[in-house]
Amino acid sequence: MTGRTTRAAATVSHTKRQRSTKAEIEARREATLDIIEAGRPMTVRQVFYQATVRGLVEKAESGYAKVQTDLTVMASPGPSCATAGCLLKGFWPVKGS
Repeated sequence: MTGRTTRAAATVSHTKRQRSTKAEIEARREATLDIIEAGRPMTVRQVFYQATVRGLVEKAESGYAKVQTDLTVMASPGPSCATAGCLLKGFWPVKGS
């Protein structure tokens, strides 16, 4: 071993990330509810794929995270439930393969 360390060059993105507005999040959650109502029961992955086909989220880990977060908020009681309206109250995610 020579003791030298090689590093891959870091890629810097000059594109500024833009957060979703509250209105955009609410619209995405309403559309997600439509997806679930049409295909219930569904796994998070199934909801994610339907959301990407409909252009609600990007087909990347960040899009999957958005769907997962939205489903969690929509199913959870609490202060954040007020904006989602507890849309999934009484529904539990399906454990998929």
